[in-house]
Amino acid sequence: MKKGLMKEVLMLVAIMFALSFCGCNSNSPEKAMTKEGDRVIENAVKDIDGNTYDAVKIGNQVWMKSNLQTTSGLTKFKLKEGTDKTTSYYDVDKHGRVFHDMNAALSGNICPEGWHVPSLSEWEELERYMMSQEKYVCGISSTHIAKALADSVEWKYYLNPRPEDSINIGYNPLTTNNASGFSAQAWGYDPIEGSKARYEGEATRFWTSTPGESFGEVMKSAYFIELNINNPYIFKDDKHIGGFYSIRCIKDKEINN
Repeated sequence: MKKGLMKEVLMLVAIMFALSFCGCNSNSPEKAMTKEGDRVIENAVKDIDGNTYDAVKIGNQVWMKSNLQTTSGLTKFKLKEGTDKTTSYYDVDKHGRVFHDMNAALSGNICPEGWHVPSLSEWEELERYMMSQEKYVCGISSTHIAKALADSVEWKYYLNPRPEDSINIGYNPLTTNNASGFSAQAWGYDPIEGSKARYEGEATRFWTSTPGESFGEVMKSAYFIELNINNPYIFKDDKHIGGFYSIRCIKDKEINN
């Protein structure tokens, strides 16, 4: 066998081996949802601005299936005016998609009644549940669940993928994404007054309601969640005030008396 052909065969075998450990390798979102029953709740909730959202049940949690678009009660960000540390801001990219600042995420009242901005621990609950379910894990490590969270459209994909890329969000075909139905959209983050958001198509960030490390009143921070095309896992960190990220609301859990 010629050397070049042998190399191609070995690469194909490596890719197939990696995909054999990928719980979402054969499931489109629709197929995955059919296998588990009706996990999508259509028209689950409406926000104060009249925007309607579908929801998806993953484990014991119910999440909005798309990013929050509420602007009522918030101040439109204007670069020349800067920001005030006590004001909740929003910004809009060139597509009209809404991003919120940290104050909006920490305000406690931006989500519709009966819903709230998830805490870091609630994101970690989602992470733990998905790690425990083989169908959501892409790769040998149980932490490789990002592909099962990412939407199957809008994300950029590798033109010349390596075998080890098969566990990442950006591995084509993107129809292998979104086994969970969460549909994380590749909106990027930090748009500047109607411009294209940074890393559009390559990443997305979601605010949590958990404050991060603070350095006095000026340098407050909150934790965020990031997905990007080059990582198979969820990235978590805290961010000082100033970023504009997406928000996914989670439904309040019912309390049984």
